Amino acid sequence: GLRAGQATDLMSSLLGLAGITVSFEEASRQIEQYLQVEVCANTIRQETQRIGEKQAMKEQTWIEQSQDLDYLQERERQPKGPKRMYGSIDGAYVPLEEEWKEAKTVSWYQVGPRYGQKELHAHEIAYYTSLEPVETFGSLLWGTSVHHQTDRAEELIFVCDGAAWIWKLVTHYFPNAVQIVDWYHASQYLHAVAEALSLSQAEMDNWLNEMKTLLWEGQVELIIKACRTLENQIGHPAERLISYYTNNLDRMQYAHFRAKGYFIGSGTVESACKQIVSMRLKRSGARWTLQGASLTAKARTAWLSNSWHSVTQL
Repeated sequence: GLRAGQATDLMSSLLGLAGITVSFEEASRQIEQYLQVEVCANTIRQETQRIGEKQAMKEQTWIEQSQDLDYLQERERQPKGPKRMYGSIDGAYVPLEEEWKEAKTVSWYQVGPRYGQKELHAHEIAYYTSLEPVETFGSLLWGTSVHHQTDRAEELIFVCDGAAWIWKLVTHYFPNAVQIVDWYHASQYLHAVAEALSLSQAEMDNWLNEMKTLLWEGQVELIIKACRTLENQIGHPAERLISYYTNNLDRMQYAHFRAKGYFIGSGTVESACKQIVSMRLKRSGARWTLQGASLTAKARTAWLSNSWHSVTQL
């Protein structure tokens, strides 16, 4: 009963999986080798983006529920939300036909030790992405938060980089959340300053170790003070660090955060940006329509979030 260009549910899932992994043309060649079936690149594109449409439909349902007063009141009669949840937000630019557009991504997750290790790791990670403006992304942020009960968590911690648009969203939708600037982003500013100094390698390493120790202990004011003495010498790198650290002072109290047992790295969402944008949407020679990039990205988030089966079965 299939017409030309149509696929069974199982084949659609396989085609979509190929389409979110490599270019549609490469997927066509791989499918022929793997399954001994000839499927054109356009069919693979259609099936991939059809799965993206299903993901978008799920997200739209959650957005509508998150704005439904009756639904929200009913939730309040349910058991309490999770004890501690995390969110991370980031963006990465996608090459469209006429311009580059930022794909904004949120990851919701929990944190705990893995395999008996003491080191904390993220788990139960769910990713959501949008190429729409910040205001529209805010609706997705809130809708997926309500779906995952993060808004009802006893503690909600956001770990992100220092981008102003990110913290404006967090403050607007989650005013009581703990805000933490990612440790690795903060420490990169120290490396930029160190590289601008006319020091030997040993002297540079000693300076970095001293500053990173202060940062680790949350002594951000002392780092700012030290870099103010370097402004005339190295200029821009010191100025950028002073501005970044001053604007995020309360979000960089790492000794306090570690004492509370909080995660201080935003690797989950950075990994998502690489896996969604860099590995698929920014492949060599890629130029997308806005719709094509958006739906392919949403299909890829379904795979990365381990919800592929539930989405493809819609």
